[in-house]
Amino acid sequence: MMVVQGLVYNLRATEELLAFLHPHILALSGELGVSDLARIIKSTHLLEYDDLSFNKGVESAILGALKDVGRLEIEEFLEVVKSYTVTRIGSRELYKTLDLWIQFRWEEVSEDRGALDTLGLYLGESGLASIKTLKMIQNMI
Repeated sequence: MMVVQGLVYNLRATEELLAFLHPHILALSGELGVSDLARIIKSTHLLEYDDLSFNKGVESAILGALKDVGRLEIEEFLEVVKSYTVTRIGSRELYKTLDLWIQFRWEEVSEDRGALDTLGLYLGESGLASIKTLKMIQNMI
């Protein structure tokens, strides 16, 4: 994991290294945290190394965690929002699940000013949330 953090997160990995690491990251995706997976997706995208099968595998692991609504902490969820609104490489199902997660956890999210600001910034600018969710966030900011 330290190799990934040192090279991928810091955008220093080569195409060859990413091709080598992708199968290993997918094999460990069940053991890695959602925040780590989201950062990996964002980093590989920013490195312009988009491997569709890798992206789908990581997204599948993230979706599994998102669908267990109570499992994720808000900070982990925000990392997923940041990564997928910046890269815009998620599936429609992922963005719908992000939207539903906010609605299910709204009571908790609405009490966290930092989370509201982050959601307003990333979802508001990207337009990747439903109008209902965007209005909920805007009314609280």
